[in-house]
Amino acid sequence: MPATTAARTGKAHPCPGPPNPPSPQLRRASLGLDAVLTSPGRARAWTRETLWQWRLACLADTAQAIVSELVANAVLHASAGPRQPGIRLALAYGHGELAIQVSDHNPDLPQARHPAGYDESGRGLLMVQALSDSYSCYPLEDGTAGKAVCAVLRTVPDVPGDGPAASIS
Repeated sequence: MPATTAARTGKAHPCPGPPNPPSPQLRRASLGLDAVLTSPGRARAWTRETLWQWRLACLADTAQAIVSELVANAVLHASAGPRQPGIRLALAYGHGELAIQVSDHNPDLPQARHPAGYDESGRGLLMVQALSDSYSCYPLEDGTAGKAVCAVLRTVPDVPGDGPAASIS
């Protein structure tokens, strides 16, 4: 059963910019990744583990699909500065919303394409838009060259006892 409005309606609404400022109830986690081919798999595994710990396993499949596409795009287009990870994946959960943000140091904003049926690529951003309740891309807020792409999923947390985190004593 779909966990997001977009999965049910097929419509995502663009975010105007960065997610709202953090609140005291917000859970946050981030992961630095290199621009290498193994990063999307590492990002998926980390996302699943983080969401299970937060008792949000109901979002894991959709979140992993979004993370995989955003990180794969970043791997293709990232240009890291000195002593900086090429890609940063951040998750934030609060007020019934999971924000997934992937940033890199390439300032070019992604553009949704409309590939022909035989094209082997070009559908990733369309998939992110279809799976998320809202999405956006914007320049990095700290003034450095680069961009962030954010997708938001709305949900309610899993019931206690769901997922591996519940079995930890």
